[in-house]
Amino acid sequence: MVPSTTSNALLTVRNASPGSLHQPAVALSGITRIFGVTPALVRVDLEVPRGEVLLVRGPNGAGKSTLLRVIATVLSPTYGRGSVLGFDLARERDEVRRRVELIGHRTRLYEDLSGQENLRFGCRLYGIEAGAVDDALARVGLAREAGARVSG
Repeated sequence: MVPSTTSNALLTVRNASPGSLHQPAVALSGITRIFGVTPALVRVDLEVPRGEVLLVRGPNGAGKSTLLRVIATVLSPTYGRGSVLGFDLARERDEVRRRVELIGHRTRLYEDLSGQENLRFGCRLYGIEAGAVDDALARVGLAREAGARVSG
């Protein structure tokens, strides 16, 4: 068996504003990202229509995580332009961040907190009613495990 050289990450785009209904979920034009003298992305053009799913696959070092980080505004492109639901990646970073979640190789969860506590904390950060957490956990079948520490 050959070991896998691919990595996993998940990027979700949500909470479209009424004005963005006709905008693609993601639109990139000439996106280039260079680290020092090493290019990670070179002139990437991409359009992902709303409601579509895009699989980004390739060997380690191919630029998958860099691409997702640029879309999530964790990294800025060295060159090029892009938008998420019509919001510019460079000029409207806060609006993009309200609508994008990137789950990469490492979680951004606090391991000493429970899943429920992590979700409530996230709700406070994004101005979401924390009371919705218990209902959401019940809907996805995780209510019984909600109090378990993430480290466990």
